[in-house]
Amino acid sequence: MTGRLASAGPFAPALGLVLVWIAWIPFDGGFYPGAWYPGAMFAVALLAVTILAGGRAAPTSTYARIALGALAAFVAWNYVSILWAGSRASALAASDQLLLYLAAGWLVLLLPWRSRSTAVLLGGWSAAVLVMCAAALIASLGASDLSRYVFENRWQQPTGYANSAAALPSMAVWPAIALATLRPVPRLVQVAAVAAATFLVDFSMLPESRAQLVVLVLVLPVFVLLSSDRTRLLARVAIVAAGAAIAIGPAFGVFDAADAHRPILPAIEHAARWMVVSVAVAAVCGWVAVEIERRWRPRAEVVRVARLVARAAALAMVGGVLVVAAANAGSISHYVSQRWHTFKSPTSVADTSHSLRIAKDSSDKRYDYWRVALDVFRSSPVGGVGGGNYEYAYTPRRHHAKHSRSAHDIWLRTLSETGIVGGALLLAAIAAVLVGVLRARRRLSGERRILIAACVAAGAYFLGHASFDWLELMPALGAPAVALPFVALVLAGDPAEPPRETRAVVRRMAAPAVAVIALLALLMPFLSTEYVNAALAGARRHPARAESEAKRAAWLNPLSPDPQYAEGVVAMSRGRNRAAASAFRRALAIERNWYPHLQLALLAAQARRFAAARAQIAMARRLDPLDPVVIDATELIRKGRRLDPIAFDRRVLNQPLYRSQHSQ
Repeated sequence: MTGRLASAGPFAPALGLVLVWIAWIPFDGGFYPGAWYPGAMFAVALLAVTILAGGRAAPTSTYARIALGALAAFVAWNYVSILWAGSRASALAASDQLLLYLAAGWLVLLLPWRSRSTAVLLGGWSAAVLVMCAAALIASLGASDLSRYVFENRWQQPTGYANSAAALPSMAVWPAIALATLRPVPRLVQVAAVAAATFLVDFSMLPESRAQLVVLVLVLPVFVLLSSDRTRLLARVAIVAAGAAIAIGPAFGVFDAADAHRPILPAIEHAARWMVVSVAVAAVCGWVAVEIERRWRPRAEVVRVARLVARAAALAMVGGVLVVAAANAGSISHYVSQRWHTFKSPTSVADTSHSLRIAKDSSDKRYDYWRVALDVFRSSPVGGVGGGNYEYAYTPRRHHAKHSRSAHDIWLRTLSETGIVGGALLLAAIAAVLVGVLRARRRLSGERRILIAACVAAGAYFLGHASFDWLELMPALGAPAVALPFVALVLAGDPAEPPRETRAVVRRMAAPAVAVIALLALLMPFLSTEYVNAALAGARRHPARAESEAKRAAWLNPLSPDPQYAEGVVAMSRGRNRAAASAFRRALAIERNWYPHLQLALLAAQARRFAAARAQIAMARRLDPLDPVVIDATELIRKGRRLDPIAFDRRVLNQPLYRSQHSQ
C-alpha cells in the first residue's frame, strides 16, 4: 500500500486539476469569470509547486517543448495584443483564460505519465463526466420546472448550453472505448467501459447538435488509425454504435416534443428508459465479446485475413459512396446550393417539414459571425483586433440583433483577434503534438498507442466541434482539450531521454516570480469582477457601500470600464445623475462602447436636454446599430419623451435578447 501511494504521489497535481475540470461542469462549464478565475489561479499555483518540487520547468521530449513553447508564445501574443485592442479589458480576460489552458497543459507535461497512470487519468475523467451527465438526467426527471434543462427547445445540462452539453460526453467517450479495448484492464472494467461509452453517446444526442454528429464521425477514423489492436477496438465501437442506435430516436424526441409544444417530461422519461435499455444491451454484448476473446484466440492467419476483409469492405464502402454520389451529382449539387443559400440568409427561415432538428433547413447566424471575422482579418491581417475583441468588432458590423462574444469558429476567431501571428503559433502547437505522436507510434507498445489515440481523439473532437461553436469559452471542455493531447506527448516521448534539470536559480527564484506575476494577472481582474457584481447587487439596499465597491473595482482593474458602469448605475439609483454621467464619461475614456452613450442619452432625456440626448443616442446607434434597445431609445428620444433610466434599464434586462443563456 505504501508503495502504491508513493508511486501515485507525483500525480497529485493532476488529481487537483481534474477535480477542477469536474467542478466547473455544473457551473455552466466554467463559462463565467467567477468560476474560471479561481480555477485558473489554482492551476497556476499547482504548476509553480510542481516546478519547485520536481526541479525542472521544461518537459523532456523535444516535441513537447516545441508544443509548449508555441502555446506559451500564443498566450504571450494575446497579452501583447492588449496594446492595440479596442477593448483592453476583453483582451486581458481572454489572455487570462488562455493562461489557464497553458498552465493546465504545462502541468501535465511535467508529470511522469506511463500507461497505468494515463489509464487512471482517462478513466477517472470519463467516469466523472458520466456521473455529471447522469445526475443531470436523473434530476430532470424529478424537476417541476424544466426550463433549466430545456431552453429554446434544446437540452442544456450539465453545462448550461446545448452544444457544450453534447460536446462534453462526446469528448469523454474516447477514453471509455480505449479502456474497454486495453487487454490488461480487468474484464468487468472492460464491460463497464463499453456500457459507459454507450451512455455517453446516448446522452450526447439529447441536445441534437449537428456539429456533434459530424465531428463524432470524422474523429472516429483518426482514433482507429492511431490505435493498435484495431479488431478489438472496432468490435467495441460496433457494440457502442449498435447500443446507441437503440436510444437515438427517443433522445432526439426531446427536441421534437419541445419544438411541437408537447409536454417535455414524458419525452425525457421515454429517452431515459431507452438509454437504460441501450446501456444494458451494450453491456451484455460487451460481456459476450470479452468472453469470446478470452476463450478463443484466433491464429495469425485468421487475423491477417480478417484485416484484409475489413480493408476490402472499407474500400468497397467508400467506392459505393463515390458511385452513388457521382450518379446523383446533380441533385446533390442542387441540395447543397439550396442549403448554402438558406444558411447565409440574413433573415430567419423556419423549416417545419422535419421534426428532427438536424434535418431542418434553416438559416444560421454563423454565416454572419464568419463574414465579420473574415472582414476583420482582412482589415488587420498581422495582429488582428486584439485577443477577446471579436465582440467589439462584431457589434457594429452584425446583421442580427443578438450580440456574440465569439466567431463560433476557433480558427476564424484566432485570425480575427490575433492575426496571422496568432494563427501560426496556434497551428505550430497543434502540429508539434501531431508530429510528436506520429513519429513515435511505431516504436510504442499497443497499450500506449490506444491511450495516446484516446487523448488525441478528445482534443481532435474539441477542435472539430469548436470549428462550429464557442466551446473554447468553456474551461470544462477547453482545459481537458489542451491537457490530454499533452499527456499523449509525454506518453509518446523517448523513455531513454534523461530529464533536464533546470538551474537552481531558475528553480528557486524565476519560477516563483513568474508564478506571482501570473497570479496577480488573474487575481486583480477576478477581484474587480467580484466587486462590480457586489456593487450592482447592493445598489438599492446599500448604495454607499456599493459605490465604494465600484471604486475599489476600478482600482483593481483600470483597463475595464465595468466598474465605471457599476458606479454610474449606483449613482442613478441614488438620484445622483451628475455623478452617474461623470462615471459613464470616464468609462468612455477607457473604452469606446455603445452602453455608456445609451446611459448618457437616457440621463439627458430625463433632464429634457433632448439635443444632447439625440447626440449621445446617435453615437450609441453608430456603435450598435441593430440593438433593439438602442433603436427603441432612439425612437423615444426623437419623439421628445422624458425617460427614466432606471425603469428603462430594468425593462431592457427582461427582454429575451438579454435573458438568453450566455448571450452568445
